[in-house]
Amino acid sequence: MKPVKSNLSKNGCSPVASDCVTWNGPDLCCITECDGDTLSSVVFKLSQELCYHRALLDLTVLDLGDLVLSGDGTRTPANVLQAIINRIQNT
Repeated sequence: MKPVKSNLSKNGCSPVASDCVTWNGPDLCCITECDGDTLSSVVFKLSQELCYHRALLDLTVLDLGDLVLSGDGTRTPANVLQAIINRIQNT
C-alpha cells in the first residue's frame, strides 16, 4: 500500500492500523492466508511459522562432546556438518 500524504503527521504519511490493511498478494498456502485477510493476521501467522521453525533448528542443546572430528579436529561449522553427515552415513 502506498503511503497517503498528510499534513497531520511529521513523517508525511497518515498512520493506518494494520487491521485496516488487507493482503492482496498471492495465497500463502503454508499459513493458509488468502487474498483479503488483514495484514495483522498475515504477519502474526508468518511470525508463528518462523518461530516454530527457529525452535526446530535450535542447536544450542546439541551435545557435540562425543563427536570425533577428522582432520585437524577443529570445530568449524564445515567440519561439524561433515562429521554429522559422516555419522549419519555410517549408521
